[in-house]
Amino acid sequence: MHPIPAGRSVCPEERLWLVPAHCFNSTMTATGLDIILVHGLGSNPDTTWHRLVESQSHDDSGDPSLGRRYVNWVTDFFCEDLPADVQKNTRVFFYNYEVAIQERRTRLGQELFQEVSSLAVKTPERHFILVGHSYVGLVIKELFHSHRAVNIFQQIKAAVFLGTPHRGSASALQGARVAHVFRLFGIGTFPEIVEAVRYDSVELQDMHRRFEAISNHLRIVNFFEKRETAGASCWGFCSDLMVKEQSATMDRPNAEIIGLNTDHWGLNKFGERNSNYKRLRNKLIELMEATIADAWMAHSVYSVPESTDNMYTERTDLSKSLEAKLGKESEGSTKIRHAVAIDGIGGAGKTQLALRYAEAHRRQYDTILWIDAGSAATIKESFYRCARDLRLSVEPDRTKPGHQASLKDGPAVHIALAWLQNRNQLHGEWLVILDNADDHDGGVRDVIPSGVRGSVIITSRDKECVETLYPGAQQLQVDIMTPPESSSLFLRYLNLNITEVPRDVQEESLRVCENLQHLPLAAHLAGAHTRSHCLKNVNPEDDRYSRIYIDPKGCLERYLQNYQRHRDRLLKDEISKRLFPYKFTIWAVWDSSLYAVDKMSSLPSRLLLTFLAHMVHTNIPEYLFYFAAGGLVDEPALASDVPQWLLDLLSLNENSRWDCFTYDQAPQQLRLFGLVSDSRGDLPGITMHSLVQWRAKIDNPSGANHSLTLYHTSFMAVVSLKVLSHYEYVPFWRQILPHLPPPKELLSLESWAIGLQCGMIGAMYWRCTRLKEAEELLVLSIDKLNVALGSEHSHTLSQKAGMASVWYENERVGEAFEAAFGAEDFHIISAKAVLELCLRKQSQLDKAENLLVHILEVYNSTLGPEHSHTLNTRANLAKILLDRGHWLKAKGLLMSGHEWEKKLVEAYHPLATLSLEYYAMVFSQHGRLADADEALTYLLETKRRTFGPEDPRTLETMVALGLSLFEEGRYAEAEVMTADILDIPRKLLGGEHPSRDFNQHE
Repeated sequence: MHPIPAGRSVCPEERLWLVPAHCFNSTMTATGLDIILVHGLGSNPDTTWHRLVESQSHDDSGDPSLGRRYVNWVTDFFCEDLPADVQKNTRVFFYNYEVAIQERRTRLGQELFQEVSSLAVKTPERHFILVGHSYVGLVIKELFHSHRAVNIFQQIKAAVFLGTPHRGSASALQGARVAHVFRLFGIGTFPEIVEAVRYDSVELQDMHRRFEAISNHLRIVNFFEKRETAGASCWGFCSDLMVKEQSATMDRPNAEIIGLNTDHWGLNKFGERNSNYKRLRNKLIELMEATIADAWMAHSVYSVPESTDNMYTERTDLSKSLEAKLGKESEGSTKIRHAVAIDGIGGAGKTQLALRYAEAHRRQYDTILWIDAGSAATIKESFYRCARDLRLSVEPDRTKPGHQASLKDGPAVHIALAWLQNRNQLHGEWLVILDNADDHDGGVRDVIPSGVRGSVIITSRDKECVETLYPGAQQLQVDIMTPPESSSLFLRYLNLNITEVPRDVQEESLRVCENLQHLPLAAHLAGAHTRSHCLKNVNPEDDRYSRIYIDPKGCLERYLQNYQRHRDRLLKDEISKRLFPYKFTIWAVWDSSLYAVDKMSSLPSRLLLTFLAHMVHTNIPEYLFYFAAGGLVDEPALASDVPQWLLDLLSLNENSRWDCFTYDQAPQQLRLFGLVSDSRGDLPGITMHSLVQWRAKIDNPSGANHSLTLYHTSFMAVVSLKVLSHYEYVPFWRQILPHLPPPKELLSLESWAIGLQCGMIGAMYWRCTRLKEAEELLVLSIDKLNVALGSEHSHTLSQKAGMASVWYENERVGEAFEAAFGAEDFHIISAKAVLELCLRKQSQLDKAENLLVHILEVYNSTLGPEHSHTLNTRANLAKILLDRGHWLKAKGLLMSGHEWEKKLVEAYHPLATLSLEYYAMVFSQHGRLADADEALTYLLETKRRTFGPEDPRTLETMVALGLSLFEEGRYAEAEVMTADILDIPRKLLGGEHPSRDFNQHE
């Protein structure tokens, strides 16, 4: 608020004509709105919009004092009150002129026209609202004259008249007399001007007719005063000056008339935000918003042929992330303002997310173009549509048939990209969305638009699609939905709201979506299928027909049952797809992705995907390939069925270590299209969506689908061989177990090596205490080897020894004893090992000891003292000696403290473990309880890490440590250990298991 110099009557030249209000930072743009305020007859441009008010201030002493200051309602109130979206599109001007040098209204109108037209010609897409006070309102009407050299009238959208006497004033004659007196004294007011506004004068009527003939498009708002002007300084001649409603009303159907509770001089001066100011302000904002909206509609282009589907479910986090990324200026490139690449697996909802953004931000951009980037043909077609919507003249495509022209040289592409690039800071923002840009070799790179006002979104299944954009582009990955999102989407097909349905329906819908792994496309298709099969048999003419369903829970249960039994048919369902606007089924989406992988890769990427699909999809660790490469060296016969492409992935380097280069490269194309992704475990691995696994597992890229099962079996056999041969790999046993093929898959396989492979996988099941599967596979192995090699072959006898081990573990000791003892080729050491176990079980410890001594000698001489079989036998022999009380003999077999500690730091070691148990027992018997506790604690950590917290071997050590803590008097710690032990059954069996009740009663 600035003070106004007293007695100012002449405006300095630099403040004449159009003067910016400078009330906010509204940058000049090609489109938008200019509001021009013109002061009235005889007014000083410095004081027209000001009111003198009294305000309280404080002097240097801090005492309050009353002062006077001027308030300019335009700069101090109005600009501040404008909504943000109006401010950014608006500029405010004062039109200042010196009345003392004017003679008639027509001259004033001509000058005003020249000033407005100077703006209009420079920015032909901007619009204007004129605000005039009193007599100058007639000057604004004079501006609209059909004989003007430049036609700017369509750019002027509204006129606001503050106390304008459209029909003249009865006080004009009296005013003319006063003007004569003023002129005699040299004051400079012209009676000719005042005489022209006599009530219903011919001149006013002629001017109004001219105005009406050319301003039909104009919105008119007339404000008039409801009170007479008091104390007007006309020596008493104009004390009754007032523009009444009748005079302020324009004879026009769509003109508005608004009265304010003030006098004539109060129509343009406000010292506070009172009711009069608010009525004027609100009407101006209404006009401005309508003008901006109309202008935007007239000039905006929304060339998007698609829309979000009716069942679209908002994914708030993704939408917010996309908004944030499109709000960041691209760093490192001056070619584009904002760019975001949206990537994700097929069917994850990338297209719908981009569509939702375009719809939600339609007012932010004056141009939004949608390009179907699926192929060169769809790109061309899209650009022709966009050029047409932009009203650009496109020449015919003169490319000769058979000639391969670049996409960017196409007429429509060229002219549309040039138009976007030429938009400068004067123009509004534009957005181009390139959807389904999976084939980068199809010309997508050549049609990425550039321009200082532009933003680009690209959607693709290819994770590297961001590389097609300019440097500094943002990347957004679209993954599966959250459980509430997918469940909400699924239930919407049944017109159900997830927050309102019963809990059992909510839980059932979550079970359905969990089976679909929350993939949006799968949830859509499942919802469409359920909707089409759950309608009641009612009158289709009933307007509630589409909202009436059989019991929703029953519908969901039935779909889940059908999905589990007939998944292939449901995911290929073309009928249900018609109820959903997406163009593809799940099957078709994966087909297109697999085709793209084949097209891009010279490596066996698609075969690898089908191979990996035979494993557990949640985490396929890389170390399986490391173990397989090592297993092929140890036993090449197991790999007789492994194809060359898989052998290439398992090749060794010059140091006989796995060369992982080819394996690292092969999944890259799969990652690009979201078919696989890196798992989040501690060790490197791959994961895939369950529906990708479903599609890949039944893929047949090599023409022999059953062979992939054979490849998987051969692969896991060599992996099992490697990890069972080295005790340092014991921690991997449980992690490998889920990836082993189930016995039923191996029944139909035919190969001379299948017997060995079944035996090795059976041994892995046995080691992981999965005895049922182990027995099935060993029986199959023996049958196959009997036929292929004969019953007396060493491989056959070895499998019989393995079967004996399984029977022993199943406490079928008699059968195990007969199988081991009956082995005619008694040099099969594994059979002797089982025989030793049987002897020990039957308390024939002396015979067991002698047998173990013999086995240990054989292993030492054939395998070496550090082989796992040797060390295991040494540990078993030491255990028998300890059981028989031969402590000194046992101690000679055990390791010293330094040795076992070193071994256990490296990995699990059976002899080191037994040695540690022995020393813990010795410490305890000699009263060294603290040392015993330390040894048992170390042992417990090792077993937890190796076998897991619920393994019986781990629990055995927990019990021993708990007893030791109790004996030492550490009761609180012992109680915690006991509680942990008792809690294991609850975790494994559940709180309602009968054994839990028994334990509680105990």
